[in-house]
Amino acid sequence: IVPSFDKLIFVDQEQPEQAHYFRTIKRALVHFSESSKQKKVVIGRRNARFFSTPFDPAHLFFRLARRSRHAFLFMFDTGLGGTFFGASPELLYRRIGQNFETESLAGTRPRSHDHEKDVSLRQELLESNKDKSEHFLVSEHIEERLREFGATDLFTSKLEIMSLPYVQHLHRRYHGRIQHGLCDDTIISALHPTPAVCGIDSDWAKQFIRDHEGFDRGFYAAPIGYVGKN
Repeated sequence: IVPSFDKLIFVDQEQPEQAHYFRTIKRALVHFSESSKQKKVVIGRRNARFFSTPFDPAHLFFRLARRSRHAFLFMFDTGLGGTFFGASPELLYRRIGQNFETESLAGTRPRSHDHEKDVSLRQELLESNKDKSEHFLVSEHIEERLREFGATDLFTSKLEIMSLPYVQHLHRRYHGRIQHGLCDDTIISALHPTPAVCGIDSDWAKQFIRDHEGFDRGFYAAPIGYVGKN
């Protein structure tokens, strides 16, 4: 275990380079101009951090946990000599019997320690047509999936703000009842990946990401299983 993570010497390496990243964005814009079906693709960049001294990943995980009290925390051994961990604020789905819960999360602003600035950022997010449009695409995806499930007694919350320690998101909650016997694998396959991490249409977006993003996303945003009881 490293006594003080802050004292470690490290080197950062970003993938892909900025020029590659912007070329990929331009390719995506060309596709959007040629097709009404292809509306969005989420292009990422990876920051690899190389440390001068080996350390126990649990040390970093528990540090993250102390700062992420309102998130879903996860950590597991990949079996390939690595550890995957993180903290996500987003609920993919929760099911108790036939009662079903999920949420849409998209559109982001930073938080500020200055109260007036923080309120201003919150209001800016609520009034942003760009961010509301981005959020609508995620909500539309979820609502289409719920219709496919034959969801009944559906409750949809108003558009809200989810405030986290460092960022704030547009947020909408969904509750309802789904068909008896619908298995968790079916639900996961239908909901994931959402437009918030992939794009629309998802088959095209996944292939575009594989072809152009420039690195392997690994476990990024991927459900690794579900927790329940028989």
